[in-house]
Amino acid sequence: MARAEVKVGDHITAGVIAVDADRGRVRLSIAAAANRELWHFLSRLRPGEVVSGTIAAIERFGVFVALDDGPGRPVFPGVGFISMAELSWHHFDSAAEVVQVGQRVSCKFLQFDTSNGEARLSLKAVAHSARRG
Repeated sequence: MARAEVKVGDHITAGVIAVDADRGRVRLSIAAAANRELWHFLSRLRPGEVVSGTIAAIERFGVFVALDDGPGRPVFPGVGFISMAELSWHHFDSAAEVVQVGQRVSCKFLQFDTSNGEARLSLKAVAHSARRG
């Protein structure tokens, strides 16, 4: 969905994604209202939770993951995203050196990126836990 141009006085449909009662502010998201299933799924995830899925796409800036229990996504190939910094503890030049499209992975959920409507994930955090355990 393209960014909506809104101005004071416009009527919009949006989901509430944050409330700051002390400052009297509410953060809204038009995307949250447009894709309620996705936002409901992502808002239930908790930091540190391990989620599983399949590598859906490898880009120069990171990797998209189709999460097992996640809904489809209209634009990107998955609802999870692993940045290059969260792929591995070892040096690599390309994400394709670490993962392959179609590969099954388990990752730690870091945060709900409300700006992009995706789960930020870490593959290296799971690898670190496995090495210690």
